[in-house]
Amino acid sequence: ELLKAQSLLIPRVRGTDVVGLHGDVFVMPNESIGSTGYSYVPPENDINLGASISLGGRGWSPELPGLLSELHRVDVITPILGWVAAAPLRSIVPKFPVLGVTGGSGYGKTTLLEVILSSFGFWTSQPTTLTGATPHGLQSYVGATNSIPIWIDEYRPGARIEAKAALDQIIRDSWDGSATI
Repeated sequence: ELLKAQSLLIPRVRGTDVVGLHGDVFVMPNESIGSTGYSYVPPENDINLGASISLGGRGWSPELPGLLSELHRVDVITPILGWVAAAPLRSIVPKFPVLGVTGGSGYGKTTLLEVILSSFGFWTSQPTTLTGATPHGLQSYVGATNSIPIWIDEYRPGARIEAKAALDQIIRDSWDGSATI
């Protein structure tokens, strides 16, 4: 009844509970970029995405990807840069692979990804860690976006067995374009 009473005053837009690219609009929890017509509506199992991810970062510098490729081995940094650059378009292709960055403890993987993601304008307060996640939390987090890179840290033997199994399934589903993700 309240909606009926106020429907003349409420703008009509399409709602989505998935942030990212929808048509010609990047829908974010707290903002939209592009033409109007979409609005973010938090899902029932809201993971407070607005507090952990947004566009803006530390500011875009066109020189930064080139500088990063000079600081790191080209065969290591180029696939990471290419993947992050292509990630916003993943909703328009049927299959999009995950990016796995591996190495020993203390090698700088977390710092590297933080710098790269923020240099492309993707700000995350901190990555979700596999050691502190539940299967439901992982599914909610990964399913919350169709184009903003999702970063899960600490894939290691000490992670929760059920969370690791859930992430393994998410990776398989994203590889073969499964309908579950």
